[in-house]
Amino acid sequence: RGAFWTPADFQAYVEQYVSATHPAVLCNNQYDFQVTGDARYLTENVATLGSVARANGLPFWGIIQLVEHYIFRHVTEGMLRWQVAQWLAWGAHGIGYFTYWTPAPLPGYGWQPAMIEWGTGARTPYYDMVTALNARLAPLGDTLAGLRWLATQHAGSVPPGGVPFVPDTLLTAVAGRATLGRFADSTDAACIFVANADSLSPRTVSLTLADGWRPSRLRDDGSAWDSLAVDANGQVALALDAGDFVLLRLAAPANPALVEPPAGSATLSLRVAPNPASGLVRFDVTGAAGAARLEVLDLSGRAVWSRALP
Repeated sequence: RGAFWTPADFQAYVEQYVSATHPAVLCNNQYDFQVTGDARYLTENVATLGSVARANGLPFWGIIQLVEHYIFRHVTEGMLRWQVAQWLAWGAHGIGYFTYWTPAPLPGYGWQPAMIEWGTGARTPYYDMVTALNARLAPLGDTLAGLRWLATQHAGSVPPGGVPFVPDTLLTAVAGRATLGRFADSTDAACIFVANADSLSPRTVSLTLADGWRPSRLRDDGSAWDSLAVDANGQVALALDAGDFVLLRLAAPANPALVEPPAGSATLSLRVAPNPASGLVRFDVTGAAGAARLEVLDLSGRAVWSRALP
């Protein structure tokens, strides 16, 4: 994204690239941590790559800034996690790092040690950081690979290209700075990828769940889902290290009265025609009550059409 004047220019380029080359995968990098400050292009970059990839049935990967060089500053362990989390929240299928070996000395680039030192082959502290991070990413990636990405939202602060969090029937409020990846499994059960949007400091992110929804958290080794406590206000608090992340799964309310309509009431239904469609689309909704609203989202999760239902 940083190589183009506008998001639209970048979008057009990626679409043209796919049309011309017919790639098997889309992959690029966007290094935001610069000596002069943060470029703040990462969200636009990932959103665009993901949108074009999904529109063309392609997987997409992200390359993570690791080695200090040129105009790019030293990154901490939290900054590594933060970058990984932003890509995963948008449904990326692969993560790589720049770079494994420290590149050969080159005037003007000022290469600092990467995971493996130039000349000696010795491991640096980055090696252990990435080893530990990858140990978490492998089982998490296996789980995410079986999920369907729905949307990515931002709470607390919204970066350029991001979509703000909007309360819905699952999640009614978010306290704290967070990136939220919304996913569904093969049974349409909801999963939420929650990342601390602060790359430098630990934060607590609190989610307020709609009545009756029960959260569980995927263990770091991917072996099981552990139930999380919800307080009397429906809140679950997540203490996250700098840039850290967790994957939650929400179970339907245990009380049937919360999921089954009262006897004699109308059942909510939605029909769309034609499907698939290009151009004019008709929505038929029955059984909507209260302050109901119908929204259409694009592939990046942005609302492109919205209307209140009578």
